[in-house]
Amino acid sequence: MRQLLYEFLPVDGEFVGFEAVRAALSEKTGQDIAVDTVAELIFALGAERLVDWLPDERQVGRARKGLTREPSWPIQCERDLEPWLERYLWLHAYGFYDPPPASLSLIVENTARISAGAGRWTRPDVSMACVTRYRYQAVPILDVFTFELKMPSGCNMLAVHEALSHSSAANFAYLVVFLPEDARETGALPAMLEQAQRHGVGVMRIADPRDARTYSTLLQARRNVASPAKIDGFIEDRFLPVNKLALRRWVKP
Repeated sequence: MRQLLYEFLPVDGEFVGFEAVRAALSEKTGQDIAVDTVAELIFALGAERLVDWLPDERQVGRARKGLTREPSWPIQCERDLEPWLERYLWLHAYGFYDPPPASLSLIVENTARISAGAGRWTRPDVSMACVTRYRYQAVPILDVFTFELKMPSGCNMLAVHEALSHSSAANFAYLVVFLPEDARETGALPAMLEQAQRHGVGVMRIADPRDARTYSTLLQARRNVASPAKIDGFIEDRFLPVNKLALRRWVKP
């Protein structure tokens, strides 16, 4: 089973969630794999220096020899922002729900960099798939969030419409702008917010990616009733195999 777990992990060293690995193992083996069993497997692989483990964020990935694990700083382009936003979403996903659900299982996927098929489906920078369960709801609920990242120079009306385009295959579409406190582009925010509100697009601002306290939601996204077929196609095309296995297990009643 240790080899199976290792094979699930992306070959490029990208991290996946602990719960996703456990769900995928359970789905593949046809038995409910205990949390402690997965932890022991990760510990054994870690002892052999085959995997890296982020315990605070409950993520695991293949060890990448000689490569740094810390996200880039300073921020020079949108790609530098992606790992910071991913980390924030892993730790603060419950904040997108009010009130929070009884339980939440989540996937955070870098959909900007993942190798995809023919390109039929939208390509937001980062996506999050959440499966929530409620005490008196008969079936689990799948919500797909998309996040379009922009540097200060990209803060304009076009960015709002780019984020909106992702809503065809998502329930919630967000535009995330990196705007340090002294950025002159903050003057564009009022018009952007007005346009985003008209279309139901959410807007988040990041002043300092290293500090979660500077991540602010300026406008909540409105729920979009996307076609189940389009959501299926988007997940099949843009998500890693291990994450697709986990999602299929989580959505079972």
